[in-house]
Amino acid sequence: MTIMSFPESQLWDLINDGRDRMSLEQRRLWDAICVPPQEWTLATFGSFWVVAMIGSYVIYYNHLEDGFARSHWNQLGVIDRYGSEQSELEDEVQRQISRIAIGYDPGPHSGPPIAGEY
Repeated sequence: MTIMSFPESQLWDLINDGRDRMSLEQRRLWDAICVPPQEWTLATFGSFWVVAMIGSYVIYYNHLEDGFARSHWNQLGVIDRYGSEQSELEDEVQRQISRIAIGYDPGPHSGPPIAGEY
């Protein structure tokens, strides 16, 4: 496991600020799925803070993109897919509420950076 480069104290600031902005519905789901921050790894990208778990998915803070993202996981401690959504915590929780309401994942979907000139 690589050394976490994003301080947990700053993560807690982001979590607390996000929770303060949540609607009552968002806060209810958040309180059901949140976990104390845990360091998980993502192949070739290093360590990230997982902050919530629901079924086979996690919400984690991507300090490389400066936002929260969601990914599937198969092995505890390992994030399966890189997400570059750059979401606020309450926005990612709202997307989870929408996924539950409609029964499938409508997106948005993102992936790792693609090399090249832009």
